[in-house]
Amino acid sequence: QVGAQQRMVATQLRSVGDELSSMAERGEESGPTTELVRQVSVQARDTASWLEEHEPGDVLEAVRDFARRRPGAFLAGAAVAGLVAGRLTRAGADNHRDTSSSGSTNNSGAGHLEAPAVEPVPVAPGTTDAVPVVDPIADPADLPRQDPSEPLAAPDDRGIR
Repeated sequence: QVGAQQRMVATQLRSVGDELSSMAERGEESGPTTELVRQVSVQARDTASWLEEHEPGDVLEAVRDFARRRPGAFLAGAAVAGLVAGRLTRAGADNHRDTSSSGSTNNSGAGHLEAPAVEPVPVAPGTTDAVPVVDPIADPADLPRQDPSEPLAAPDDRGIR
């Protein structure tokens, strides 16, 4: 299973390298950005070839060696890889959500939720006079005061401290 995943990663890297290369070739201007894209495309294809030529154990050992020799670069690369993976995952989920909600025309209900039908509830005629009206406290000064030096307690808790 690890070997199959490694081959899949190599295939995807090669595809990214090819796309970057064609993007750099189609670019009308040549400059530092175009050169950087070319270098990244070559590096992606070289990495894909290296992955295809090595066993998963060899790849793991090479990653461990690199992490031992250059821990800062390894951590920075891992952080960048994590960010890229997160962005790709989010973009894929958003794309899947968009296609499933706008692309489905069947009435099976799969892929989207519909609001349930709500029927009106009949209300018996009556008066609102039965509800007692309670006046708010007219003056907050009418409230019992508590000594600020004493701990806070409910009015009914008088002897409990």
